[in-house]
Amino acid sequence: MVKQMEIDIVIDKEKINEIKKEKIKLVYENSDLANFIEENKLSYDKVFNNFGPFLDYLNSKKFCEDCPGLNRCSKHGICNDIALNDKKIISIIKGCDKLVERNMMLNRFIYFEGNKNSLGYTKKDCTLQFKEQRLELIKYFLLGVKNKKFDKNLYLSSPIGTGKSFMMEVFSKELALVFKDKTFSYIKTTNHFAYLSDKNFQNTETYDLELNSIKNVEFLVIDDFGEEFTGDFIDQNLIIELLKYRIENNKTTFIVSNYSLSQLNSKYSYEKYKSLKQIINENYTQISINQMKYPF
Repeated sequence: MVKQMEIDIVIDKEKINEIKKEKIKLVYENSDLANFIEENKLSYDKVFNNFGPFLDYLNSKKFCEDCPGLNRCSKHGICNDIALNDKKIISIIKGCDKLVERNMMLNRFIYFEGNKNSLGYTKKDCTLQFKEQRLELIKYFLLGVKNKKFDKNLYLSSPIGTGKSFMMEVFSKELALVFKDKTFSYIKTTNHFAYLSDKNFQNTETYDLELNSIKNVEFLVIDDFGEEFTGDFIDQNLIIELLKYRIENNKTTFIVSNYSLSQLNSKYSYEKYKSLKQIINENYTQISINQMKYPF
């Protein structure tokens, strides 16, 4: 019985070696791995006896050949690479090119409080559904990109669930790719205005620095407009001051809200609403997206 087991082990090893010999051809056919072998002066036996990391690399590359996009990747943008560590061939984990690109894109923003996964999409993804309802918004952005400037700021409103935040996150990324010398911020009023209000009471110097960073950014998206905690300080010192300053200094602002301009009347005090209405009517293109019915 023991003898038979020893024979089976020998046969299994022979089969494994035959498989490795076939697979190793793929290693040398891969230009990146062939360069790695040449640069590190690795012998055939060295590659053969350390086949695991090479196989991990090939499998990872094969998986990425039919890339579904970073947001649909079951590995979340993580892939295998190969390295030499203290003369040992090892498999290492790294971010794929698309993940690296997304992280580099995030570095373009002073603040990005949107959904980071949206940066993995393109403007084409915004037209896969409900193109007709979104057409006015798409035209607005395409014209701004073509002219390298936006003649007016944007007030985008629609009910919850129409994809306006997703589209603004995607368009923000697209703008960052076009206007490479400009600065960007994407903030949520529910987070950022409360943060600035706290800073004002804790440390006015820090507050001034933080406020100036969004006042002077070239492109600013203000999402969840109308959902923030309201009060005299936020109403006048933050929102009105911020919007007026950006208009006076020719900074482009995109406001995203669940409320139409007339509906803001119920969200703010009369004086603030009156000021906002004048600012937006005179300086903003107003686009509304209707409620959409999904086919499921």
